[in-house]
Amino acid sequence: MAGLVAYLCVAAVGAVTMPWRGTADSIAHLDYVFQVAHGQLPEPYGAAFTFPGQDSPYIGDDSRQFASAHPPLFYAMAALVTGPVLDSGHWQIAVGAGRLLNLALGAATFLVLAWCGWGFGGRLRSTMVVALPLTATLMESFLRFSGDIYNDILVTLLSVMTLAGSALVLRDGVTRGRLTFLAITAAAGMSTKATFLITLAIALLAVITGHVIHGGGRRWRRVAGGTLRSLPLVIVPLLASGWFYARNLALSGSPVRSSVNGALPGRVDRSLSGNRTNPDFWLLMPREVVGGNAW
Repeated sequence: MAGLVAYLCVAAVGAVTMPWRGTADSIAHLDYVFQVAHGQLPEPYGAAFTFPGQDSPYIGDDSRQFASAHPPLFYAMAALVTGPVLDSGHWQIAVGAGRLLNLALGAATFLVLAWCGWGFGGRLRSTMVVALPLTATLMESFLRFSGDIYNDILVTLLSVMTLAGSALVLRDGVTRGRLTFLAITAAAGMSTKATFLITLAIALLAVITGHVIHGGGRRWRRVAGGTLRSLPLVIVPLLASGWFYARNLALSGSPVRSSVNGALPGRVDRSLSGNRTNPDFWLLMPREVVGGNAW
C-alpha cells in the first residue's frame, strides 16, 4: 500500500505541475477525445478542438493529427469524463479529469504488477510484490504519460494483464476461463494501440506452448490443438478493431498509420540497422530507470 501511495504522490505532482495545455502530442490526444465525444473520428490532418481564445499551438488546419492513427478505445473512455466539460468551455477541468483517468489506470497497473510479483515471485514474493510495481511505475515515461492525456498507460495496463494471463497458461495450463480472459484483454489492447500486437504474439505463443506442455497425446496433436485453441485471441480482436486498421489501410496504405509515412521535423531518418547500431537505442531502458537528463 505504501508503494501505491508513493506512485500516486509522485505521479500526481507531475499531473498538476505539467502545463495544462499539455506537452508534445498530448494536444492531439485531447483533440481526439473531443472529436469522439462528438461522435466522430479525427481525420489524418487538422483538428476540431482549439483552446478558447486562441488557435491550438500544436495543430493547425493543415497539420498532421498524429493521434488519429490510434484505435478509439482510450478516447471513448476519456470522452466520458472530459467531453461534457470541454463543451462547457472549462477546458482546464476537462484536462484535469483526463489526467485523473490516467492516474487511475496507472494505479490499476501498479496493483496488477503487485499481483504478478506475489504470484510469480517464488521465495522472493514478499520483495517482488513491492519491487516489481515500483520499478515499472516510477519510470520517467510511465510517470509522464500517467499524468497527461495519452493512451499509453491503458495499453500498458492491458499488456501487463495479458502477460500475467500468459504466464498462468504456461505454468498451470490452458483453461476456458484463461482463454476468455486473454481474448478480452487482447481485443481491448488492439482497440487501444497497434503496439499491443507484440504482446498479442507473446500470448498466442504462450497458449500454444501451454497446451503442448500440459496437454496429452502426441506432440503434433498438442501443437495442433494449441494452435486451434489460440484462435479466439486472433478472431476476437479482429472483430473488435479490425475495421479501424482497415480504415487506416485505406487512408495511408498501412494498417498502423492514418497518413502517408514521412519524415518528422527535427528527427533523423534511420534505417532498421541504423537504429540497432545507435547507442541511444540500447540506452533507452536504462535511462528510463535512472532518468534521461545528462546529469
